[in-house]
Amino acid sequence: MGHTKRPIHLDKRHREQLRNMTKEEWAGLVLPILQRRLEASDNSTESREMFASIVTQCDIPIGSAPVIPQRSQRMLVLTLRSMSFKALISAVRSSLAQCGDQVEATFDALLHHLRMRTMPSLQ
Repeated sequence: MGHTKRPIHLDKRHREQLRNMTKEEWAGLVLPILQRRLEASDNSTESREMFASIVTQCDIPIGSAPVIPQRSQRMLVLTLRSMSFKALISAVRSSLAQCGDQVEATFDALLHHLRMRTMPSLQ
């Protein structure tokens, strides 16, 4: 009987890296990963609009030149890419809290929308 694979999560060093990033670095590394995962999960117009609203409300420059991760950030990027969507959303939500209550409310609405799309029996 084999061992089950433990869920991937951010370790202390990765959380520290995320906290110490500038908004531009954070946006360049985290948002493309989150956007790809969101589009793969639910590419509806509503989801895209809510995601764009979060980006706008946080005043995050999206669409700028992609950030090429430094050597120390490559493991963080690999970890973020291999995290479950739920764990990734949780990590991003805690990072977005600094943007204010309106952003948290929009993010919660996006999560609710995703739950309803993936589990229609909850409606």
